[in-house]
Formats: sequence, structure tokens, C-alpha cells
Amino acid sequence: MFETIYPFLISLMIGLLIGIERERNDKKRHWVGGIRTFILFALLGTAVASMGRIYLTCLVTIFIFGLLSVSYYRITKLKSANTKGVGITTELAAAMVYLLGYMTPFEPKLSIFLSVIILVVLFERESLHKFSREKLTRKELQAAIVILIIALAILPLLPSKPIDPWQLINLQKICMLIAVLAIMQFGGYIALRIFGFRLGYLVMGFLGGLISSTALFATLARDSKQNNSENYSLLAAGLAAVAATLLETLVIICITASELAKTTAIPILTMVVLSTFIALILAKISPKGNVDLSQLPNPLDFNSVLKLALIIFVMYILVAITRQLAGLKATGLVTFLGGLFESHSVTLANAILFSQSKLTLLAASIFIYLAILSGFVSKFGLIMTIARNKFALRMSGLLSIILTLGSICYYLFLP
Repeated sequence: MFETIYPFLISLMIGLLIGIERERNDKKRHWVGGIRTFILFALLGTAVASMGRIYLTCLVTIFIFGLLSVSYYRITKLKSANTKGVGITTELAAAMVYLLGYMTPFEPKLSIFLSVIILVVLFERESLHKFSREKLTRKELQAAIVILIIALAILPLLPSKPIDPWQLINLQKICMLIAVLAIMQFGGYIALRIFGFRLGYLVMGFLGGLISSTALFATLARDSKQNNSENYSLLAAGLAAVAATLLETLVIICITASELAKTTAIPILTMVVLSTFIALILAKISPKGNVDLSQLPNPLDFNSVLKLALIIFVMYILVAITRQLAGLKATGLVTFLGGLFESHSVTLANAILFSQSKLTLLAASIFIYLAILSGFVSKFGLIMTIARNKFALRMSGLLSIILTLGSICYYLFLP
């Protein structure tokens, strides 16, 4: 009995909440309906979907959208002369409520999720209008459009398999690398604008470390070179990325092979704690406060993105060729080379091999360390190749300290 009523209860909740928001917002009574109308629309959609009659679905849907069209026509005819204008938001919300009600018996979680999004959009009307008209700049909009075109229009159309006989050039992965670098650059700009230099770079570094620490370090090196910056915020961002990457590595190990985690947890956590501690100190002594828009870099410098992507891709090709020449039997070398750009996937592979008893605890621990070590080596190479300034020297020194302490802990806790 409850399974039959459950979709109607969800529809009732959806219609009630969105109906309350629309009735409170429509103070001039441009909309002829109210809470009861939205509840009935949602319940009607659920009832039609539960019956499973295609002809009835078509008839009721035509009736609902016809009713909304007539309602909107009447409102536009009866509006007073001093009314600034009548939008179609409420009519669209009513149509969405009907469709969500129809969706509820089949995808209840999705309908709840979409209803929450609709409710937030309707409730934050003033904030969204203010953001689009006053806060969002033309350059930011252009950057967002470029990223969306790359990620949603170009990337899905590219072949997912390598196009060369040596299985090295994958156009989809190249485009994905460009998209990640662009998102990193734009995301860092947004973080700086929202949080300022002190906290903004920390947020940028931590989130970048979870996505791709390699791309994040390439972006930081570019920023330090273009802005000729000696700001401690850049160093804090790099160490925050290191902490995030190592923490993600530990999570992968814990989920895949808990026995292996007992050996590797203390060394990895030691490096995470040290990276975080130094990052917080550097962030504290860096400039604080909000930043002026004129102080911020370009939200998306596409030429620099392409250059960074080219550098990383060339290094990847060299690593891939070396891996092919070494062969799969050279597990240690393959692990080290793979960790230069894909430390998480290499860590996961070794953890799985250990869980399947194909690697001993000692061998798996050493290979995990090799993957982490190679990740540090790739960061050394990127900042020295791209930046070649005081930032590169200082970051290399800090990474060396963290890596040294991690090496000592690994040596002490090896089985």
C-alpha cells in the first residue's frame, strides 16, 4: 500500500513547496493559481503516469499546456499600465511541477533533486539577477562559454581510442587535459575573487589537488611567471594540492586494501599533516582581504592553457614510450613512470594486485611509495620547466622537506 502512495506523497511535497514559493513571490497576483493549483498539477502528473495509458498521457499533457497558455494570454491582456512586465516563470514552474509529478513514479530521487534545484532558482531570483547584471563581467562570461564549448560540444565528439599505430595519441584525452587546465585556471580566478588571495589560493590548491595536482602545479608555475609573483599564497596553494592528492591516495588504499593501509597510512598522513601545516602558515603570512578586479589575472588565458597542455602532453608521450620499451614485467619502473601523471590510477592498480595476492605487502608498499615519489618528481619538473624563478626554488625546497620526512617514515614502517 505504501509503495502505491509513496509517489503521490513526493508529488504533494513538490507541489506544496514550489506552490508556496510562487504564491509568496507573486505579490501582484499575476498568476491566477496558487498552492492548490501546483499541488493538483503535481498529483495529476503522478496519477497519469501511474495509469500507464499513452493516449491519456497525451490528452492530459495537451490540456495542461493549453491551460497554461490560456492563463498566460489572459494575464498579458489584463495587466495594468504601470506593470513593468509579466514574465513566464510561474507558468514554466507549473509545467515543470506537472512533469516532475509524472516522473515521480519512475525516478523519485531524480524528481526530488530537480525540484530542489527549481526551488532554489525561484527563491534566489533577486540574487541571480543581481549576479548576472552587476557581478558577472564580460571576460568571465566569455571564459565560461569557452569551457562549456570544450567540455560539452568538442570533447564528446572526439574519438575515445588512440588514432596512431603506437597507441599514444588519444584526442579525447588531449581535449580533456585542455579542459582540466582551463577549469583550473578559471576556478582559481573565481576562488580568488570570492575569497581573496589568502583563502582563495588555498581553496584553489586543495580542489585542484583532488582533480589533478599536475595541472594545478602547471597553473601555479604559470601564474608565478606571468605575474612575477613571490606571494606566499602560491606556495600555500601548491602544498594544499599535495595534501589533497596524498589524502585521496590514502582513501583509495583504505577502500581497496585495508591491510596495505596499515603500512602506508602513517607515512602518508605524516606528509599530509606537514603539507597542511606549512600551507596554513604560508597562507597566514600572505596578504589578506578582498582583491580588486584589476588585480586579478585573466579568467582564461587560452594561449597559456594550450602551452601548458603541450608541455604536459610531450612529457606524457616520452613516459608512454619508455613504459612500452620497458615492458609490463618491469613493474617498479612502470609504476614510477605511470605515477608521473596518473599516481591515483597506479596506486589503485597496485592496491588491487595486493588484494588479489599478486603482490606481497612489502612490494605493494614500495610501489605505493614509488608512485608518490614520481608524483613529486613530476612537480619538480613542471615548476622548474615553466617557472624557473624564486617560486620554483622555494616550492622545490618545501617539496624536498615533505618528501624527505615521508621517506624516513616509509623506511621506519616498511614491513
